[in-house]
Amino acid sequence: MPKVTEEHKKKRRREILDVAKKVFIKQGFQATTMSDIVSASNMSRGGVYSYFSTTDEMYKAIIAENDQSFEAYFQNLMQMKSYWNALLIYLDDLERSAYDDVREGFGIVAYEYLVMTWREKERIQFFKDRVDQYIKLFAGLIESGVKREEFHPVQSSEAIALMIINTNDAVYLLSMTVGADKARVKDQVKSLKIYLRYVLQVKHIE
Repeated sequence: MPKVTEEHKKKRRREILDVAKKVFIKQGFQATTMSDIVSASNMSRGGVYSYFSTTDEMYKAIIAENDQSFEAYFQNLMQMKSYWNALLIYLDDLERSAYDDVREGFGIVAYEYLVMTWREKERIQFFKDRVDQYIKLFAGLIESGVKREEFHPVQSSEAIALMIINTNDAVYLLSMTVGADKARVKDQVKSLKIYLRYVLQVKHIE
């Protein structure tokens, strides 16, 4: 019997997650069963279960990949000469992405997962850990701006980071439900820019 290579395993795992992502978006997380994903994958039940035993594992694997992609994107922002310009690029990207068809994206699945399972301690801890991870990213950018004397914040870096994260989530959630125009995404992002310029007391922009 031929030996299964690590490359093959990675490829098969990727294929399963791609299928799971599509099914979650189409049906919703709560309504999706392992059988649904097995059927959509055109693989055997044993073939899928050898990689994932629950839809919860699949969901967390997809989120982990999304988080890794965001961290890579964020590290590129951190390489900029001006951290203020880095924040502006992030906010412009937020605005553009909110005008995409967010209902077809994975974000709606993430919100459903949280809302439908908020009483389950293990899942809530998963979200708390992710919030801490994102606070660390944005607070780190702000603190780097302070060291460079580009920012002179009037609030803690953690509080400012939370405002960014909360506004990001609110923009996406409202865009999903009523559409970007009705949600006035442009105005919301502009308001966040005004808040950040004030709260960071931006002194140096290149």
